[in-house]
Amino acid sequence: MKSRAFTVEEVTYLRFKCAGCDLPHDIPVKRLEGARGVRWDWNNNEEAPTLTPSCKTVWNYGSPPRGSICHFTLTDGVQQFHADDTSKPNQLLPLPELVE
Repeated sequence: MKSRAFTVEEVTYLRFKCAGCDLPHDIPVKRLEGARGVRWDWNNNEEAPTLTPSCKTVWNYGSPPRGSICHFTLTDGVQQFHADDTSKPNQLLPLPELVE
């Protein structure tokens, strides 16, 4: 399985392991009517997911802090990493299997 949808309270998330940063990402894809917050459009396919718009995560870690960017478009289970991504810029990689 490449991804898994799960619901917490009013929000459904899509979880997958990123082929770039090698970390799991939980992206909100559905909210109950009236619930506030952002969400991505999803094709409802856990084996070959498509999300729009692109996904971008920025974080700092370490001492001294070092910045990282994970920025990609996910189409039919394939991640296309953007030029500002710090792990796999401009690469096209299939989602790895999700092992939980």
